Amino acid sequence: MKNSEEKMHVDIGADHIIGFLSVWEKNANETQWCTGDGRSLISSDTNKPINATQCQAKCLERNSNCRAVEFWESYNYACFECTDTTKIQAYTWTNDWSYPVYVWIKICKKNINIKTIVVISYKLFLRIVAFLEQSAPY
Repeated sequence: MKNSEEKMHVDIGADHIIGFLSVWEKNANETQWCTGDGRSLISSDTNKPINATQCQAKCLERNSNCRAVEFWESYNYACFECTDTTKIQAYTWTNDWSYPVYVWIKICKKNINIKTIVVISYKLFLRIVAFLEQSAPY
């Protein structure tokens, strides 16, 4: 396991609690960017658009410690890793062809009730099953 978000504790009691679960959330509802000094380009392509979820996945593929991304939702669908989240600022130039832009932050949620999760990911499901199989009394 590379970081604490990947470590997982599963309580197989009545509450079915996952101890740690990494999720991505918009840093704010208003448009923001990481600024030129606080980001590193991951991808930008007018012919092959991606979405915010794909941007997040690309960031994690490139850097398993990726904590934040800047994603432009139009034109070139630019995806950046936010390398310095202290530089995040509001972005108000609405005439930008790639506008709107949002910053997504990876956070660790604790004590998530597994019954409320419909689909997390296939990899996470496999990790939960493997953990339960290793923990099962025989």
